[in-house]
Amino acid sequence: FPSHDMEMMPGFVGHSVADRRRLRRDYEQAIEILENIKKRTPKLNETYQKVTYLHGLQLCQDNQNAKARRYFEKSLDFPLDKKTTALCNFWMGSILNENKAYEESKAFISKFLNSAKSLSGDLPDESSIATGNYVQGYNNLLTKNYGKAAEHFSEAVNALKKYRNPSDQLKSVLSDAILRSADCLFATGKSQEALRLYKETISKKSGGSDYAMFQIALIQGLNRDVTGKIGMLQDLIDGYPSSIFIDDARYRDWE
Repeated sequence: FPSHDMEMMPGFVGHSVADRRRLRRDYEQAIEILENIKKRTPKLNETYQKVTYLHGLQLCQDNQNAKARRYFEKSLDFPLDKKTTALCNFWMGSILNENKAYEESKAFISKFLNSAKSLSGDLPDESSIATGNYVQGYNNLLTKNYGKAAEHFSEAVNALKKYRNPSDQLKSVLSDAILRSADCLFATGKSQEALRLYKETISKKSGGSDYAMFQIALIQGLNRDVTGKIGMLQDLIDGYPSSIFIDDARYRDWE
């Protein structure tokens, strides 16, 4: 999952390590100066909100999520600019998801999605309504709330399909969201809807096609479509000889 939102950090991405360290010092110095002002004006508080957010993003870029979280929390103490607040909630939710704190993550992503509705045209791809729903889908999937997870993955899929020129990262997110949506539908007994999404993955030849074929074979087996199941497993064996599902496919082919 794309893990960094740099649209508010002009000139940061792609710079040398030395430049990034210099920029980090600049933010740290600005934060220290602002924190030493005893009576800040509302405008200075808004500046503090944005600078702490930006520094949090910097730390995310360097995979220092624990430190980043502290600065996002500082930023959220001054919820003056709506966009900055929304983005802080998104990245807090993302960090908590990575830390497997799914219930806490749900709360932050929910705040993000509620506020993002009025900002949808002004949000970067990496922290958009689509990716927010994607994270929330995983939060629910990993807490076994499959119905809710399916809803969020479906929202993510619908939104991502509207992108005209998606990045490779967003294409990967879309492919995974389709599969996870299918998994959740399968888990809630909606096997026909799940089949449609698994078949869509295969037709697009996107990542996870071998997994989709294996899942289709499982559903065909449950539906007592023995011929279809064997045919699909053989297609998997022939088309993806290095797949991690090959051994299971060969075993189930003989069941």
